[in-house]
Amino acid sequence: MKNVFLGIINKPILNMKKLLLLCLMIAGFSQIKANDAALFSYDRNAMETAISSITAIENFVAQNPEISINDLTKTGNLLVNGIEISTNPFGLNGETPLGIPPFLWGCVFTWVGLLVVYIASDNDKELTKKALFGCITGTVAYVVFYFVLWGAIFTSAASGI
Repeated sequence: MKNVFLGIINKPILNMKKLLLLCLMIAGFSQIKANDAALFSYDRNAMETAISSITAIENFVAQNPEISINDLTKTGNLLVNGIEISTNPFGLNGETPLGIPPFLWGCVFTWVGLLVVYIASDNDKELTKKALFGCITGTVAYVVFYFVLWGAIFTSAASGI
């Protein structure tokens, strides 16, 4: 009889906890939506001004196929004046991908992390070497853990625990 009575009391409490959690989640998401509204607005005129200089460079290079953008930057052409042109497609410029050290990329994500560091660092040999050492360390740690785990399982099975 006591268990039935406690079961009846506990069900509304659980439902109240779920309702409170739902209300907190809705309030949190509405707050995020209200604060981030400025992230999705832009100044159209400023955007068109920025794109117009890039369009002018693109048209010039298209009309003169023997000239590349690198040639324009080397000669100091007025079209590229004030524009920073990066050779790194990811724009890292000496930084690591997502701010995560390359050793951890290799250690945690193994060959995938090694590939990410290799591609994102624009073939930086030093960062790729660190990711490779991380990959080797992570693999060795996994193999050691695997053998220790199976050794513990076989030992406990043999002793009858």
